[in-house]
Amino acid sequence: MVSASIATGLELAAMPPPGLNRALVYFARLSQLDSVWVLDHFQGLIPSAIWDQEFSWGATQHESPHELFDYQVLLGYLAKSAGRLRIGVGVTEPIRSHPVLIA
Repeated sequence: MVSASIATGLELAAMPPPGLNRALVYFARLSQLDSVWVLDHFQGLIPSAIWDQEFSWGATQHESPHELFDYQVLLGYLAKSAGRLRIGVGVTEPIRSHPVLIA
């Protein structure tokens, strides 16, 4: 009988500062997780109209809720810190990217 195992991973925020994402990769390694994932979005989930009013804690750190890194560049930046972790993109939007870039 084969023992079942569950792979566990961590979804990273593709937002500045990049050092926070690198620290989360180190945390994932120390926690013996299997993977880290980044999402590919061109804007954040929070509308700009309510960013300053309802999310003042976030507005003090970021001018806009739409400050996001390109997932390919961020994964390249994190690859040297990943060690044995698998890294990948959780969601990508093929309409905005050429198929060769996605491949």
